[in-house]
Amino acid sequence: MKLNRRIVSDAANVSTANVVIAGTQLLETIVLARMLRPEEIGFIAVITVILGLVRSFADLGISNAIIHFQDTSRAVFSSLYWLLVASGALLFGIFLGSRPLAAWCLPDSPLPPLLGWIGLNFLIIPFGTLYQFHFQKELHFRRITIVESIARCTGTMSVVFLALRHCGIFSYVAGQVVYNSVKSALLLAVGFRALPLSFTFDLSSIKSYLRFGMFQMGERVVTFLSANIDYLIIGKFLGTRELGFYKIAYELVTVPQRLVNPIFGSLALPRFAKNQHDDAALREGLLTMLRLLTLLTFPLLFGLAASAKVFVPVVYGPGWDRAVPLLWLLTAMGLFKILGNIGGSVIVAKGHVKTGFIWNCIIASGNCTAFLIAVRWGAPAIAAAYSFISLVYLLSSFHSYYVATIGLSPRAYVRSITLPAVLSAATGAAVFGLYGALGRAGIQPFFELTLLVGSGIAIYTLLNIFIMRKELTGLWHEIHGKDIAPHDIIGQGNQ
Repeated sequence: MKLNRRIVSDAANVSTANVVIAGTQLLETIVLARMLRPEEIGFIAVITVILGLVRSFADLGISNAIIHFQDTSRAVFSSLYWLLVASGALLFGIFLGSRPLAAWCLPDSPLPPLLGWIGLNFLIIPFGTLYQFHFQKELHFRRITIVESIARCTGTMSVVFLALRHCGIFSYVAGQVVYNSVKSALLLAVGFRALPLSFTFDLSSIKSYLRFGMFQMGERVVTFLSANIDYLIIGKFLGTRELGFYKIAYELVTVPQRLVNPIFGSLALPRFAKNQHDDAALREGLLTMLRLLTLLTFPLLFGLAASAKVFVPVVYGPGWDRAVPLLWLLTAMGLFKILGNIGGSVIVAKGHVKTGFIWNCIIASGNCTAFLIAVRWGAPAIAAAYSFISLVYLLSSFHSYYVATIGLSPRAYVRSITLPAVLSAATGAAVFGLYGALGRAGIQPFFELTLLVGSGIAIYTLLNIFIMRKELTGLWHEIHGKDIAPHDIIGQGNQ
């Protein structure tokens, strides 16, 4: 079976579970936004940065090394496992021990009492991390998504329950602990039967994994900082209240990315790694991913931007209108991030982790500089700068990520995304025009939003049926394993 067919088939198998994951994350944000003040949402954004930053280096970059190296023995796996468990225990001790210092430095902050709970996540996570990536390497995606869905639903129920009991910021932190506990327990229970651990630790046998992981860890830290430096700068210079509005806008814009990209991210890396020496297969698989990503996510972003003035107050409640202009300004960033995130799978699969690290250092420094300059004009200026520099990065890194690694031509890349992007933009324009007409009719906001969403789905579906029938038929045949002529799939030529 061709690589692109395998990717599409696997994506069809795991997409339902990923919808549950993204949906529960969105539900958490909606409930917290309705129960908490904007400044409290802003503080949760700060906690999210702390969790993500520490997690980006907590696994020492080993997880992707498990996927890249195809012949990991049980003894090596066990050595890596116990190393991560020890690292997690150390991080937990650091968080727990830093509470008195944090209380002295930040006497009026809600952070110090929460540090122990935040650190508890890093004690729990290592017990399941390597098994997750082992399953990913072995292409057992259904196991991963079922475990992730159960854990995510349990964590979200905890957040909602505690938020409704007015537990404030602690609701989010406790939900993370519950989510990671359930996930690690399930991964360990299922994984141990497939690959039992031994009480082995041989540092000399894992040196190649650690060398690979150092670049991965560095890249992750830099990537995370570059993606979240806007939160830190807004929180520092504009305050947590302004950060609360920005977080709501950012979370909405990245919903399509979080909804669909993880499916292809988890599928692409192991598939690409198993075909790392076949550039033609990698080009074919990458273009298939691009077509599907554009087809699935672009209409969501254009439709969201078109209906934002109704969507935000209906879903998040009154008082969040200031997030709408920020959402509009961040929409282009969301589009470019969806396209740009695929490159990481190619880089890791080909073993060019140094290239990814260098580019992410450039992005981090560029983001920091741009946001520090823009912050004097407020959060809208930061949002606009984010969209602009995201396009600059996508264009300037293309050669390093695609041409130099797998010989992908810019023409094939553009052809694979053009038609779905144009149809998505046309749908967004139609929905925005309908919004203007309905606004003069005086319809209740909830029913207005229902009409806008329903109309957007109908318009996009009809456009695809009449304009992209041949391309959609080709993708359908790929899912079901039927051979089709190369010219029936958009962008197959000139690879």
